[in-house]
Amino acid sequence: MKNKNKKLKETSSLNRQGFTVVEITLVMAFIAVLLIAIALVISNIMAVYQKGLTLKSVDSVGRNLIEEFTTAINSAPSIDTANLCRTHTNDDTTREQCEANNAYKFIFQSREANSEALQYSGVLCTGNYSYIWNTQYGVQAGQSLNLEYRDKSGNKQIVERPSLARFEDKNYLACAVSMASNYTYTNNFVNQSNHTVSIINLENGQENPIADPETNFLEGSELPLMLYELTVFPISQDSVTLRSFFSGTFILATEQQKDDASITRTDDLCKVQNADAGTLDIGSRFNYCAINKFNFAARTAGV
Repeated sequence: MKNKNKKLKETSSLNRQGFTVVEITLVMAFIAVLLIAIALVISNIMAVYQKGLTLKSVDSVGRNLIEEFTTAINSAPSIDTANLCRTHTNDDTTREQCEANNAYKFIFQSREANSEALQYSGVLCTGNYSYIWNTQYGVQAGQSLNLEYRDKSGNKQIVERPSLARFEDKNYLACAVSMASNYTYTNNFVNQSNHTVSIINLENGQENPIADPETNFLEGSELPLMLYELTVFPISQDSVTLRSFFSGTFILATEQQKDDASITRTDDLCKVQNADAGTLDIGSRFNYCAINKFNFAARTAGV
C-alpha cells in the first residue's frame, strides 16, 4: 500500500509543469511596458510641474514690478513739464516740441539696435525715483548700460549692467544727461565709449549724493529673469492740476544664453538651437522657459 501511494505521488509530481519560455517572455515584456509607462507618466508630471513653477515665477515677479512702478508713479509729485522744457532747451523750436509732448524725453528714453527693433537698455524718470535697466538683448550684444553715482559719503560708485535698478532722482537727472541739449536722442546715451549714465553731479556742478540704488527687483525667483523690453508711452497731463497719466508695458522672461537659446517676441515659446540640423527645436530647456507681457498705468499726484 505504501509503495502504491509513493508511485501516485511520483506520478503527480511528474504531471506538474512550470511556466514556458514564451509565458515568461510575455510576462516580462508586460512588466517592462508597465514600468516604462509609469516612468513616462512621472516624467510628464514633473515636466508640467516644473513648467508651472517657471510660469508662476515670471507672473509673480511681473506683478511685483507692476506694483513697484505704479506705486512710484502714484507717489511722485506733479511734473512741471513747461519748466523742464524751459530749463533744458535752448531755442524756441525745440522748446515747443518739448512742450507739445509734455517733456516726454525727460520721462522715458530707450536705446535700441540700429538694425533690429530690439531694445538694449533704457531709463525711466518719475520725479521721486528713476529706473535704469538692461535687457537680455543688450547683455548678449555687449551693449549694457551702467549707472555712475555718488553715495552719501561722497564717494563715486558704479552699478554695472543692472538688470533693473531704482535710485533717488528728484531732478530727472538720469533722463536729462541721457539726452542731447537740443532735445534729441543721443542714441548711445551719454558717454558713448562705455555706455554710462552719470548722475554724480547736478547740472549746475554741485554734488548729487544719493542712497545706494536698489537692484533686487528681478530676484523673486530661483530662476534668473531678465527684461526683454520696457516701454513707457507719451504721458498725458491735466493742464490745471498737472496730474500726469503714465502707461507702459514690459516683457519679462527667463534668462537664456546667446549660444544655445533665444526668446521669441511673437509667442511664449523658448526655442533651442539645434546646431547640427540648423533648425529651431523645442528642447529640454522648454520646461525652464517662460515669457509674459505686462501692462501698467498710474497717475502722479497733482498740485
